[in-house]
Amino acid sequence: MTKIKEIFLISKGKGGYQSELAPGATPLVSCKTDNNGVLSFVDLEPIFKAPAITVNRVSSTAFVQLNDFVTVPDDMYVLEPRNPMDRNELYMVASLITGMKWRFSYYRKLTPTRLGDLEIPFDKASAMNPIAPELHSLIPSQNRMRRITPPLNLKPINITTLFDIMPGNIHNASEYSIGVTPLVSCSDWNNGILGFFDVEDIPIYSNALTVAFNGSPLTAKYHHYRFAAKDDVAVLNPKANIDVEVVLYVMVWLNNERWRYSYYRKCYQQKLMRLAIPMPVDGNGQIDSRLIKRIVRSDSYWQFLSERWTNGNS
Repeated sequence: MTKIKEIFLISKGKGGYQSELAPGATPLVSCKTDNNGVLSFVDLEPIFKAPAITVNRVSSTAFVQLNDFVTVPDDMYVLEPRNPMDRNELYMVASLITGMKWRFSYYRKLTPTRLGDLEIPFDKASAMNPIAPELHSLIPSQNRMRRITPPLNLKPINITTLFDIMPGNIHNASEYSIGVTPLVSCSDWNNGILGFFDVEDIPIYSNALTVAFNGSPLTAKYHHYRFAAKDDVAVLNPKANIDVEVVLYVMVWLNNERWRYSYYRKCYQQKLMRLAIPMPVDGNGQIDSRLIKRIVRSDSYWQFLSERWTNGNS
């Protein structure tokens, strides 16, 4: 493990406020959590040289800046590499910092000391470290696959027919040290993965769905890798002899129905267990797995997943 301060110089943001600056060509980075943190473009000479990482102490979100920039003076930190780093390494570090944002809050904001003491799995000795792959290899390629949309004979199937449903097991992630097992929460980001932890004597799942009880309502995620789960999600463990295409079909259907739930109408376990999912059935009223396979495999998402599995990526 390597501390952030060992590989970066950490400084406070410098620049100006949007209201005091004329429009120009220099990115003004702020505490925004979208648009890479860029609030606007202003008429001010760049103060920080790219590439660098910006981190705001309000949400502890990190972004990689590839153009020379300035920042608003408040609540911003800039991480400048002590030694040259390529983009993949910077993106890796930024994602790891953002992944540890749960450690901080309004009452325990990020400080230069806390930021510098964060430990991350970073191996500068190998530029081909698998933890920092070429990012474009992770982006699904676009194609013109023809989706199959045959006439469907649908029948409501109770979700408990297909899955064993149980809540996650971990309540407070801060009780566990950093490790290698993904911990899935109700977040809608990073496939729900909160971080990687050293968990012992905790049930581990794989090839399962998670459904959020809190946060974004009824957000369903598929995890083909080994993972642990927080207690703010339900784990839907497929019963025997259920094809992965059927699991993905259910995931898509659940996400299409998320509009039914909200902060005031959460999807708790008993409510989830009452759900009936319209499934294609054959002439005997049985789930038509062959047809579901054809439908799912005609989508580009299936191609993306199958390539990851073939290459051994998680």
